[in-house]
Amino acid sequence: EILTKVFNPKLSDRRGDGDKFVPPPTSLTYMQKLKTLIKEEACIMEKRKGAFLSTNFDKDNCGPLFPASWTPTFGLGRADPADGTCPPASSLIARPDLMAEDHMLQEVLASTPPTFQKSTEEGTEFLIFNIGNLEVRATRALDGEMKVGAVFSEGGAEMKAAFRNPLPTDDERMVVHAAEFVERGQSGTVHYFVVMDLEDGNVMVGERFASGKEAWTENPEHLAARISAAKLMRKADIADEPIAVADLCTAATENRDKGPNSKLYARMIYTLAVDTA
Repeated sequence: EILTKVFNPKLSDRRGDGDKFVPPPTSLTYMQKLKTLIKEEACIMEKRKGAFLSTNFDKDNCGPLFPASWTPTFGLGRADPADGTCPPASSLIARPDLMAEDHMLQEVLASTPPTFQKSTEEGTEFLIFNIGNLEVRATRALDGEMKVGAVFSEGGAEMKAAFRNPLPTDDERMVVHAAEFVERGQSGTVHYFVVMDLEDGNVMVGERFASGKEAWTENPEHLAARISAAKLMRKADIADEPIAVADLCTAATENRDKGPNSKLYARMIYTLAVDTA
């Protein structure tokens, strides 16, 4: 086991020696030195994993624990959020409740490209996946097995969606299909949203967050992954009697009091889309 770790294929070029390979000394003193070195490397790896799986990890400024090549040169002189010279880029909330859904996460990640993928000297990969407002961090060992280490939700995601996507009160495109979904939210709560297919092939997602902010987002990123992890509640094809996005949005705004939370808001949008049509 010791020699296997010493002759790591990512670190050692001795595997090419073939029949000329000469093993290292096996004296007690020498083997003890090797064990000490291996233990130190394992300790550094654990520190790296701990830093990577924390909310303080910044993929643009990884810090001294990680290879210098991980940090882009244009970011070397920037302020460090950890020392208080600038605020963090985002507010991440740990989601231990989703860590229990490992099988579901593995299925979603299999079809989702990582937004961050770096390797350390011995070949361990560190990966970050962004799925909607979720950030999944994982490591992949040299043997190819990927292990999810942490799941976070971005605390500011709902506010960004609300402010960057104003309500489409002047959008005359027609909604031809509507579907209501429910997904697991923070701390075991649930969140409802409605996916509306438009006549031009685009998609609109309507939802209301716990803060009370409403968001209607066109073609949001990672929607397919989000849908695959959610439960379909109901769906309807309204192509024969479609409703304009503007009319649906206006009706939802006028009936806002009937949708004080994500569940009732999603149900209201769905009902207005199907019944009005």
